[in-house]
Amino acid sequence: MKKPEEPEVVEAEVIDDKAIELAYSYEPAVITADFPAMQKRLNELLADFEGMDAENVKTLDTKVAKACRADLNAMSKDLNEARKAIKREYNKPLAEFEAKVKELDAQIMKPRDILDKAIKGREEYEKQLRFEALEQAYVDFAPALADVVPFEKLLDPRWLNASYGEKKAENSLFEKAAGLAADWHTLRTATLHFPEETERFWFANLSLSEALNYDVRQWEEQQKIDRMKEEVIPYQPEPEMPQIVEVDSENGYARAAINGVREEITQFRFSLTVPYQEFVTNVLEASALKNHLQQFGLQIHMTKSEREVINV
Repeated sequence: MKKPEEPEVVEAEVIDDKAIELAYSYEPAVITADFPAMQKRLNELLADFEGMDAENVKTLDTKVAKACRADLNAMSKDLNEARKAIKREYNKPLAEFEAKVKELDAQIMKPRDILDKAIKGREEYEKQLRFEALEQAYVDFAPALADVVPFEKLLDPRWLNASYGEKKAENSLFEKAAGLAADWHTLRTATLHFPEETERFWFANLSLSEALNYDVRQWEEQQKIDRMKEEVIPYQPEPEMPQIVEVDSENGYARAAINGVREEITQFRFSLTVPYQEFVTNVLEASALKNHLQQFGLQIHMTKSEREVINV
């Protein structure tokens, strides 16, 4: 067995007078194991499985196959449990060391967090002041544009950082606003198929090229719809046929089929639009229906009202 080396003592380098002088000692862990003996024993245990492959396993009885699998699982479990136990012992001093360091660090972070919160709050306040100043500068520079495009849509978050100079931020804002104003003028003077919709699209996206492409796409879609309308034959619903009146000449009464309900009648009235007037007249005259009705005391009077209705 190899003799363990002497512990290596390392002292922390002092960078400045605020650094912590943390002296510590570190002894590299040495793990020894008799792998040759373990290999010899494993060879003995695996002797029964030598030459096993997918083909000869098919010939094994299911119970035998399951027993073999259980033996192999047990070998693997024992081996890995020993490995995990050694790992826990190996990591134990490291875990104890880290816990102690975290205790020290917590004492540092407590006042640091208080300062960090105060600094961030101050930075947010300064960003808000910068935001309000730039917003007012935008309104003064381009009042017409500011009425329809809010400052937030132009804002580059970098403009609010202290590292981004105040004058530089203002110039960047003016340059961007001037570009948008020029794009808006170009859009309003351009020949567009759908000017109002395209302008609304531009306000939502603030991109001249995208707005012009949008107008073209809308026009192309409208062209497709118009061509489709020209090619499709208008739908013509089939006219509703008039209700059929039947006469029972044997029993001496008339029956009318009204909405599927057959009722005895002595007088009835129905209305027909102009296309059916000639049809009904021809049916009554060409059949014996009119004579049958008159035999039972039913009189047929055909009149034409202002609404083109035939009263029977």
